[in-house]
Amino acid sequence: MFRKQHQQPSSHRPPTAFESLEQRCLMTGLGELAGHSSHASAELSGSDQETAQAPGDLSPAAQNDMDNPDITAIQQAIEETHNWRTESRLICTLAQAAAPSGSQTTPRPRDPLLPQGDPTPSRHLPRPSPIGAFRDGSVKTIHPDIDPRVLQLLREGGRAPIPWTTHRPGVGYGAPTNTLGGLDTTLRLMLEMQPNWEHGTGQMMHSYHGIRIETAGGRTSQQQLFTWLMDFRHFNHNNIAHARMVQPSPLDTHLVNGHRYVLFHPLQVGETSAGDELVGILNSIQATVNGSQVAIRLFADPANSYLMGITLGDHMLAGARTWRVRPLPGGDLAVETEAWVQRNGQLNNIAMQYGGRHAMTTVWTRYLSNIGDAATRDGGNWRPIRSYVGYRSDVTRNPFRLRAVRHQWTPPLRPESPNHSQ
Repeated sequence: MFRKQHQQPSSHRPPTAFESLEQRCLMTGLGELAGHSSHASAELSGSDQETAQAPGDLSPAAQNDMDNPDITAIQQAIEETHNWRTESRLICTLAQAAAPSGSQTTPRPRDPLLPQGDPTPSRHLPRPSPIGAFRDGSVKTIHPDIDPRVLQLLREGGRAPIPWTTHRPGVGYGAPTNTLGGLDTTLRLMLEMQPNWEHGTGQMMHSYHGIRIETAGGRTSQQQLFTWLMDFRHFNHNNIAHARMVQPSPLDTHLVNGHRYVLFHPLQVGETSAGDELVGILNSIQATVNGSQVAIRLFADPANSYLMGITLGDHMLAGARTWRVRPLPGGDLAVETEAWVQRNGQLNNIAMQYGGRHAMTTVWTRYLSNIGDAATRDGGNWRPIRSYVGYRSDVTRNPFRLRAVRHQWTPPLRPESPNHSQ
C-alpha cells in the first residue's frame, strides 16, 4: 500500500517540525480507529482488495490480519516515507473513517483509458524451424509440428536427430530445443503472460452461442467435434479474425507440457473478405489501441469435451470463454460457446457499445457455422441455437473465475538443466 519515495531536495520538502506533526496526527487517527477496526480496515483496504482474491481464498490468519491492522507496521511505513504529500490517500481515509456515518466514502479510482496487462507478442517475431545433426553425419530441418508418434518411431529406429544438437537458429544462442532457452520465441514470451481479471472495466457481459447437429446419416462423433475445438482448425474460414495455436513442439522440454495458447488477429483493412470492409475498418481502428493480436490460454477437459480460454495481458476483454460438445436427447450433438467478460480499459468499454458486440457475435457464429458445415459434409443437418449477448448488472464477480482457477493445474516453470537423453 505504501511505496517508498525517492529522496526529494530540501527545497521541495516541508519543514521537519511539520512532518512530525503530520505523523502525530496520523497516529492519533489510527488510535481512534482501533476501537472500531472492522470499519477502518474496510476503508483502508477496500479499493486494493476489491479484485485481489475471493473471500474463500483467505486463510484464518489472513482474515485476522485484515480485521486487526498492525499499527506498528503502519507507523514504520509512515516514518520511511520521505514525501508526506503522496500519502494523501491515507489522510483522506482516516478523515472519512472518523467522520459521521452519513458522510460520503472515497470514490473508486477511475478505470484506465487504455488496456492494461502484459503486452502480447508481435506477429512478426521470427519462427525458425529446428535443425539438428543426425547420426549419419547429416544436418537437416525438423518440422516443429512433427507428430509425436512419428518422432518416437524415429527414436526407436535410431534415425531421430541427436537431441543436444537440435536447436532453432538464432534462438537462445543455439540452446537445445529441449531446454527453456531453446523454445520458440513466441511461446517463451507467452509463458510469462498473466490473466487480466483485475483489469475488467464496466458491467459484466454474458454471451452464449450454439448449434445443434443432427447426426442422423452423418459420421462425425462427439470426440471428433471436440478435437476440432481443441485446435481451432475451422476458425479462420470466412471469418473476420484468424486464430493461431501456440503450443510446445514434441521436440521441446517437458516442463512446458500443457501450456497451450491461441493468438487472435482481427482482420484489418485489406485483409477481410468482400462484404466485411466495414468490420475491417473497425478492426484497424481498434488495433491502434489493442495491437494487432490478443492472446488467451487454453485449459482442456477431454473427458467432458470441455475447453476453457482465459484472457491474458492486454487482451481487449477480461474474463473467460468456454467451448464444449454435449449430447442431446435423440442422439443429436450441441456445440456451444459461452463467455463472461468485462472490457479492458475505458476505450474498449465504449467500443463494445459501438460495433464491438456485433463483431464478437460475428466471430463466434461464423466459427460455429464452419464446424456445422464440416460436421454435415457427409450427411446430416445443423441449425443454430438461439444466442444471447447482454449485460448483467446483477453480477459483480465473474462466474467463471473460480472454475478457471481450478483448471490452472499446470505447475509453474522452474529452473532446469538440459536433458540430453531425449
